Amino acid sequence: MATSGKKKTRSTSRGWWWAEFTEHPGYENHEQESMVQQKAKLICSGQLECYLAGELARDEREVQQGFWNHI
Repeated sequence: MATSGKKKTRSTSRGWWWAEFTEHPGYENHEQESMVQQKAKLICSGQLECYLAGELARDEREVQQGFWNHI
């Protein structure tokens, strides 16, 4: 599943867990809500994927139930 935001891949002294996070999707556009003290908010990539999968499933259910005309 595609996700928004940039996956952290830098090799740093922070450890293996750094690769498990994604920058807030709005950070590249310098959106204020994507930052804390001028640094990017980070999102756990696994949780983000689960959330997006849930939203997609909910949208598909609503389309099937006739709440929406199309996706």
